[in-house]
Amino acid sequence: MKILGKNYYEILGISMDSSTTEIENAYKKKIREFHPDVNNQSQLSVALSQDLGEIKRILLDPFLRRVYTREINKIREE
Repeated sequence: MKILGKNYYEILGISMDSSTTEIENAYKKKIREFHPDVNNQSQLSVALSQDLGEIKRILLDPFLRRVYTREINKIREE
């Protein structure tokens, strides 16, 4: 899990208490924005699409989301 240095909630533009529906909607919006087919297959778009997939996987899994959110909160406190 790529935790350090990235805040998945900020990337999607959602709050930490967002519902799964809000997460899915924000993911769909971002994936359309950065999809390689839309952005002429640029390497940056491919990388961002892969990162968005990781974000979706973590935030939609209840256990992984709790672990991730706990780690983000620890980083914020430091």
